[in-house]
Amino acid sequence: MTRSTLATRLGANAPKADTTAEPLARAKAGFHGTRRTTVRGLLLHCRIGIHPQERVEAQRVRIDIELLSPEPAAHLSDKIADTINYEKLVKRVKEIALAGHVNLVETLAGRIADHCCQALPVERVVVRVQKIDVMPEAEAVGVEVERVATGRAG
Repeated sequence: MTRSTLATRLGANAPKADTTAEPLARAKAGFHGTRRTTVRGLLLHCRIGIHPQERVEAQRVRIDIELLSPEPAAHLSDKIADTINYEKLVKRVKEIALAGHVNLVETLAGRIADHCCQALPVERVVVRVQKIDVMPEAEAVGVEVERVATGRAG
């Protein structure tokens, strides 16, 4: 169905096309936005676990990250400097995950969450770390860590 046909059927209630002025108008009308930046399914080979073989042999780990940050009320720029750069985020997560052996997925998830909370302008962080090849009956086992800002100085 074409837009004009839809508009004819809906009459005055037809949705209007977005314009660049509309986000600013919504902000002035009392709306605020949230950006959700994600990294899903980052696969790394890490030395993680409490068993002797896990201390020396790397295993597949899947990492998911979700970051919520406030969206500026004014016009959104098209500049990478005004966003969370997921390329830099993935590079840092790799450094954290590959820095050496850790016993627990909780430890690794916590370290990643700590980095995100300290280095990025976020209000909420969710990090999921899963060991993929641990139990044949399960697709994966792991933990999800969530951190929520309680207030920011500034």
